[in-house]
Amino acid sequence: MNIKKYIIIVTGLLIFGLTSCSEPTPQEIMLDVQKYINDVENYYCEVDVIYRRKVSVDRYKMKQWYYFPDKYRIEIIQPEVLKGKLTICDGNRILIYHPYIDEEYLIDYQRGHENERLFLGNFAQHFMDTEQVDMELTESNQSEYMVLRCTIPGQDKNFSSQRLWFDLQKDVPSKLEIIDNEDQPSITIIYNQIQVNIEMNDELFDINHYKLQYDEPVQKDDISVREAERIVGFEIAIPRYLPQGFYMQSINCIAGVNNRNIVIINYGKDRKTLFSIVQYKQNVLPAIAVDDGSRWDVLHKWNSNGVTIEVKSEKEINDLSKIVESMR
Repeated sequence: MNIKKYIIIVTGLLIFGLTSCSEPTPQEIMLDVQKYINDVENYYCEVDVIYRRKVSVDRYKMKQWYYFPDKYRIEIIQPEVLKGKLTICDGNRILIYHPYIDEEYLIDYQRGHENERLFLGNFAQHFMDTEQVDMELTESNQSEYMVLRCTIPGQDKNFSSQRLWFDLQKDVPSKLEIIDNEDQPSITIIYNQIQVNIEMNDELFDINHYKLQYDEPVQKDDISVREAERIVGFEIAIPRYLPQGFYMQSINCIAGVNNRNIVIINYGKDRKTLFSIVQYKQNVLPAIAVDDGSRWDVLHKWNSNGVTIEVKSEKEINDLSKIVESMR
């Protein structure tokens, strides 16, 4: 072999070696991450969840079990006052149990329930459904991440998009962020020691032994929020803000067959009822008589997790919009 031919062969081998050992492109990395997400059938992990609100930051530690596409279980570890609170979804219903007050209630499962946002499966569904996914390679805390971002359907200003951080060194999801319309994280879920595609007992998601049914209509007046939730079977929205001097005057609820469940909460000042919050499931529009017996106008109305919420008053009172905002 002459020296010229030898140089050509060695040069070709070097070029081939450099090409074959080149770093994967961001697109190739994203495809690997996508394959990981698509191959996940179930997982278990402990998570740290951070809720950022305008006036507060709440932190929780909880256990998660998830079985694609719509079964999950959440057990709260911290804070202490909520320790042991259990949420189970079997794909048809959601059970919520509060051991601290020894009460539980059931609600019908509807896709898009706020609990779903805490799970990797929720991101996977949006990831597969969306037409555009933003990706970015970044480094943080001496680790390299592929960050994938996709939009959340709907018009909720607090839940505009999701951002998944995938640890490329450990080859696992690291955290999931829910981004608001101001491009700030409203919820952060940090996944700790996630275990994927493990053997799971079906009893984890079995709620058949929990039944809250009312064969005859039930009506109760002037009861606690917890008792009202137990009767109507859904979580009641309560204002986190009230103007000075305002207070909750009474809670009235009706529960009967065909999910005709209604809650009326009256608020006022100086012994005068000034507005009411009416909450009900399905398309049940109750005729509500408050204060002087006249029907008040519905000034604000929205739907949250299958529950319609109406704020009724004789007129628009000061700070009513702020009260409504504190409930959303």
